[in-house]
Amino acid sequence: MKQNAWVFALLATASACAQDIIVRDLPSEKEANEIVEVLAYDGITAAKAVIDDGRNKAYQILVPGSRRLDAIAILNQHDLPKEHGPGYNVYGE
Repeated sequence: MKQNAWVFALLATASACAQDIIVRDLPSEKEANEIVEVLAYDGITAAKAVIDDGRNKAYQILVPGSRRLDAIAILNQHDLPKEHGPGYNVYGE
């Protein structure tokens, strides 16, 4: 049931406007929040989505598709994300 809830939340967020996932499977909520803050400071609206399978939590960062490359460049400038967990992935690198 929890899995269905996060899928619905993610779909609702993504359907609001065309969004791309730029970071997925990030293990730290603190770092996910830092990424959202850094992107917001540079004028990019980012969304944080949590994936909770009942045993583990991981975070994804979504940005408008039109700002995907800008967001990746900003993350690279700030050396984010710093934590590299299992399955961690930054798109565009």
